[in-house]
Amino acid sequence: MKEVQSVAQETGKPMSQVAINWIRQNPVAQMIPILGARSAKQLKDNLDAIDWKLTEEQYQRLDTVSQIDLGFPQDMLNGNRYIFGATFDKIDNHRK
Repeated sequence: MKEVQSVAQETGKPMSQVAINWIRQNPVAQMIPILGARSAKQLKDNLDAIDWKLTEEQYQRLDTVSQIDLGFPQDMLNGNRYIFGATFDKIDNHRK
């Protein structure tokens, strides 16, 4: 939240727009932010996020502070060549 506030101060935009743009600009997630406006003013504020973008540096800062530790079983599976008895490269790829 602190980093969102910092980027909001840098851009002169509300924190809601910073958060919306962070989601919109995510190249991997391919998400569409769902706007939760209760009033016309909030809806306009949310839609105004379309008129500008975060810089790459701002996006990276927000992305870094939002990372989470996935823990088990991700830690065990990631890069563990023994999951398939060290034979993963010998498994036929039926998706080719």
